[in-house]
Amino acid sequence: EEERRGDLQRLQVVRKIMTGAVGVVRDESLLARGIGMLGVESELDTRGRATDAALLGMMIAVAAHGRHESRGAHCRRDYPGMLPEPASHTRITLADARARAAGIAYAGGSTRNEVPT
Repeated sequence: EEERRGDLQRLQVVRKIMTGAVGVVRDESLLARGIGMLGVESELDTRGRATDAALLGMMIAVAAHGRHESRGAHCRRDYPGMLPEPASHTRITLADARARAAGIAYAGGSTRNEVPT
């Protein structure tokens, strides 16, 4: 029961990170911060829903970080316009996301206690 409660608490942290850093309105700094925080959350435990959610969130954030435009409901403050070519889906594996995340540095040194709001 205690393990389940801990997983639910971590899941709440992941949800806050996703809402605050990878939400509808975002920019490079927020995404980088979220990627770092989700990476930390994904390494706290190797099992459970919160770990799975953190890994999936990191993949979404890494893909969003690589898209330099606003499209649909998602707005990049640093790239407010749409690119002229038609939209395309981003395909990414967990291994690719981890490699890209390692290359995305957040200069502020985020910790899991600094959930963006």
